[in-house]
Amino acid sequence: MRPRVIYGSRAQVFRAQLGYGTCLLVHAGNRLTSVDNLGRVYEQGWWSLRVEMASWRVRRGDRVLIGGMDDRDSIDPVLGQLRGRIVRETQVSATGDCTTILDHQFVIEVVVDSAQVEEPWVLCTSPARMHTIRPRRPITATSEDKGKGRARP
Repeated sequence: MRPRVIYGSRAQVFRAQLGYGTCLLVHAGNRLTSVDNLGRVYEQGWWSLRVEMASWRVRRGDRVLIGGMDDRDSIDPVLGQLRGRIVRETQVSATGDCTTILDHQFVIEVVVDSAQVEEPWVLCTSPARMHTIRPRRPITATSEDKGKGRARP
């Protein structure tokens, strides 16, 4: 089965960073201000990728530059290279693996690497469109405004 393209556009990455542990956060496109459940204000992108419970790596062409298990000192400079890159397309396979293609041959890959782990990862393709990806289950698209963040332009 061919991967499903769930985003095809030209959004520029303005933030790529590690969260806690191996959590990868990438934001691109128009900047939006959101409010979390505790009332804290934060900025997110029209397009965003949050990977918490899956393996990920960044490659350029055929060369793997970093992976989620690398040390932070190795990861931060490469994530810095993603800033300013253009997100061209995001594909999700039937197994929940994801490939995000950027310009200059950069690729972000998310791989579901366990048959036992059912934890999802999240891709937002607009302020109101959040795709939750779980292994071996259909991709679910939901509205972001369900008690979590409320996007405001």
